[in-house]
Amino acid sequence: MDRRHRVAGAGLAGIPDLRVELAEVAVTATADGAAVVLAHGEARGTADGRLYGAPATHRRYRASYFDRVRVVDGLIVERVQQADVLGQMRQLYGRALGAVGLSAMLWRLPAP
Repeated sequence: MDRRHRVAGAGLAGIPDLRVELAEVAVTATADGAAVVLAHGEARGTADGRLYGAPATHRRYRASYFDRVRVVDGLIVERVQQADVLGQMRQLYGRALGAVGLSAMLWRLPAP
């Protein structure tokens, strides 16, 4: 397992009751034969463990997200995800500390 997988796994371990709900999915075909899938939903859970290096708060949060996935010949060739991480951090660590929690998470992400 490489470092990126360990970092992601550690983040998920901090939210043992993580629930991800998919509210909407749209699929379109492109001129080159690829499929583009757009998905929108909400993630929620309780920070009962370390979350991206930040300490547990035992607070609940809700955050929206969307994904854009490009599929060619049945394989994902591109994925872009946008999540309300700042909103999540503010719910978990308070308004001022949300930015600190976000900074701690970004600092720990592996270089591409």
